[in-house]
Amino acid sequence: ALLFSCNSGSGSVSTNPPSWIIGTWENTAENIEFVFTTDNMSYLYDGIVRFDLTTLKSQSGGTITVEANSDTVYHIKATGTSGGTAMTTSYKFVKTSTGVDLTITETSGVSEIALTKSGSGSVSTNPPSWLIGTWENTTRSVEFEFTADNMIYSFAGEESANLATLKSQSGVTVAAVVNSDTVYHITVTSTGTVNYKFEKTSAGVDYTTSYETIEDKMSLTKKS
Repeated sequence: ALLFSCNSGSGSVSTNPPSWIIGTWENTAENIEFVFTTDNMSYLYDGIVRFDLTTLKSQSGGTITVEANSDTVYHIKATGTSGGTAMTTSYKFVKTSTGVDLTITETSGVSEIALTKSGSGSVSTNPPSWLIGTWENTTRSVEFEFTADNMIYSFAGEESANLATLKSQSGVTVAAVVNSDTVYHITVTSTGTVNYKFEKTSAGVDYTTSYETIEDKMSLTKKS
C-alpha cells in the first residue's frame, strides 16, 4: 500500500467518505480493516495504520484525487513519491448487496478484496451462483464440484478436499477473501494456508491454487 505523503488535489468532488460507507469494514482472512468517518479514512493492516486520509491531506509531496464519490462508489487515488520513485495507489470501494468490494491498484498489481461491516459477520464461504456445477481440466485430471454450500475437489477421480468436511474439523479455518460475481477466492488454514481462487472468464474459469511459495494455475471448463 502507499506509504508516502500527499495533499488533497483541487476539484469540486469531496474527498470525504460518503455516508453509506461510514463505519468499520474488514476482511479478517486478509487482516485488513478500513475505518471511515465523515471526514477521514484509515487503512489498517495487521492492526497498524498504513494510510490515513486526514494526515496525507495536511502534508506536502503529492496529491489525492477523487475518481468517484456517489451512492454506490467511493474511489480515490493517492500519488506521490516513495524512495524517489513516483507512485500511485488507487482505492476503489463499490457497494454490494453483501458489503463492499474493494479494489486496490498499485504498481505491483491489483488486489480484489471483499469487506464486511465489523460485527456483521464474515464474507460467505459458500460458492457463488455462477460457479454452481462441475468444472474440470481433463488434461490435469482435476475436477471441482460446486453446490450452494459446498466445494469438492477431486484429483484423478479421488476426492482430495471437501469444504463442508474441512469447516467441521478442529484446528481448520476456512475463510473467504473474495466472493463476488466474477471471483471466488477462499483460504483453508491448518498448519499452513492453501488458497483456492476461481475467476470467471468468457471461456470458463481460471483456477489458481497456492501454498506458501508454490503456485499452480489452470483453466477449467464446465462439465457437460
